[in-house]
Amino acid sequence: MNLNPFRKKASSNRVNGLRSLLLSMGNSPNDISLPENDKNCSRNSTEEAGQSLSTIALRASLNSSSDILSHRSLNRRHQMLIAETIHDESKSLVLKSRLDKSYCDTLTDQESLAYFVQYMESCGSISKHLIRLWVQLDCFQRFSVECQPCDQEQFKSDAEGIWEKFLANGRYSTLGIDEKIINVIDRKLNKSSSNKIDNNIFDELTKWLVKHMEEKYFTGYTKSYFHCKYQVTLLTSGDLRLPDVLYHDRTLFYFMEYMDHESMNNYVDFLVMGQNCRKSECTREDLLILFRRFFNPESQHYLDMSDSVRYHTEEAVKRGDEKCFDKAMSILIQYLSETFFPQFLSSQTFFSFLDESIRALHLSSEESSHRQRHDSGKSDHSSASPRVSSSSFADNSDKSSNQKNLHEDIDVIWKRNCDTDLQMATVDQYGKVFSHFLPDPRGEESTNSFSLSKAVKIFRNNSVDEKMQEDYAYRVAQRIVNDIRTVTEFSNTWSRNAPSS
Repeated sequence: MNLNPFRKKASSNRVNGLRSLLLSMGNSPNDISLPENDKNCSRNSTEEAGQSLSTIALRASLNSSSDILSHRSLNRRHQMLIAETIHDESKSLVLKSRLDKSYCDTLTDQESLAYFVQYMESCGSISKHLIRLWVQLDCFQRFSVECQPCDQEQFKSDAEGIWEKFLANGRYSTLGIDEKIINVIDRKLNKSSSNKIDNNIFDELTKWLVKHMEEKYFTGYTKSYFHCKYQVTLLTSGDLRLPDVLYHDRTLFYFMEYMDHESMNNYVDFLVMGQNCRKSECTREDLLILFRRFFNPESQHYLDMSDSVRYHTEEAVKRGDEKCFDKAMSILIQYLSETFFPQFLSSQTFFSFLDESIRALHLSSEESSHRQRHDSGKSDHSSASPRVSSSSFADNSDKSSNQKNLHEDIDVIWKRNCDTDLQMATVDQYGKVFSHFLPDPRGEESTNSFSLSKAVKIFRNNSVDEKMQEDYAYRVAQRIVNDIRTVTEFSNTWSRNAPSS
């Protein structure tokens, strides 16, 4: 037993000092004061105090109901102290959103790839066979890596199956594949022994196919119903992460609006600008400007991070390291992911964005269905490619029947019912415009099909008073025009009937 009263007093003061630190976290850093005796012993108990503060910081980072432990009750300096304490350096830094996947990421991610495949199959016969060919080639490539000597016969059988299904008998020309690529594959198949085949036999074809789909189809996919459905599925999956929101233009707008109310917009600005520095080739001067903006204590955008983080970042900036802000960004992303981001997902701001996305999905679904009905006679809606019937993959005996059906479809065009008024508006003698898209006087129940008048009616926001004022102004203008016409006609009549001098 230690009976030294001075050591007991020092230990007691140290505990009281930590308690005072916890209770004063919501105040200014200059208002925090430790007992005098604790200042003398704090240098010798760094590890013990650091361990205690780590436990306190971890609890404070959670969304506790206690006002003392809630991160919202803490000033920025103490929040950054907590952020650095709970930071896990073993976690990788993610600086891209899954809501806005690149073309390569779409092909390698199973979830997004499923929606891209659905889009390609919905575009027509050509795109459907292109994506199915790519899937077959991707599986073939994966199998070639894991292929054992005993599997060579199966490996060759798969290669011949791809050739017969997609490339043989001129099918490659329907898909737009270069004949030179096909000739190379044909030679390798013919030269292969009974049990061995070149693992790279389809490499050139795969490269061409990946490039072709990106140039011709991926942009359309990003604007399609299927991509919108993928985004809404991710937003409602419960697996949404902070980088998904930070690095996607639409969601970033809503998140910045929320964080602005929390007075944390400077931290979001830093995370966005830091990611831009990683994406672009920034010079050392550019990095220095960004450092002075967020790590200079005199700047109004100062992040209040510790001196150790600031010194580490400064040294990396001087070296011109493009990853100079990675440590600070990792600290902030992990901290915001545990504190403000869950609250954002439960906020009205996020629900408004989610409602907007779901409405966009329904609208995109209606447009997609409408387009499919009108494009049912087309094999591919790409304007750059010629029309090719799906019978290119069938027997040549079907060509005559397909041509006959095509002529019948053309004849149907001239037999359409054109009783509807095709004029959008008319103008009377007084200059008033009468729209032909006003509601049908028979009522909306007279037709079950979608009409443009219904869509226009949704956006009519004129009040009854405004309509009455318009009618009144029109009647006044009509009387003025009639008076002018009367005077003009009388003057012309008098001039014609006046006796000549």
